Amino acid sequence: MPKYKCKNGDCKLYDEVISMAKSRITIVNGTAIDGNDYCPECKQERELLREGGMTVNIAGTNDQRLRMERQ
Repeated sequence: MPKYKCKNGDCKLYDEVISMAKSRITIVNGTAIDGNDYCPECKQERELLREGGMTVNIAGTNDQRLRMERQ
């Protein structure tokens, strides 16, 4: 279960750990984009708290990688 913490000192959710039931990660131009990256309150990027067992590598075929590079 991913957990996030807002890094914006002006936000009322600052430094509060929020657990999400699930997270969706998409690859855009070779960069992993997490659907929960931004704080719902202040809309600033927040920190993902990594725990043991979380996925850190994403694999694909060479054809997929080359297709992303051409776009």
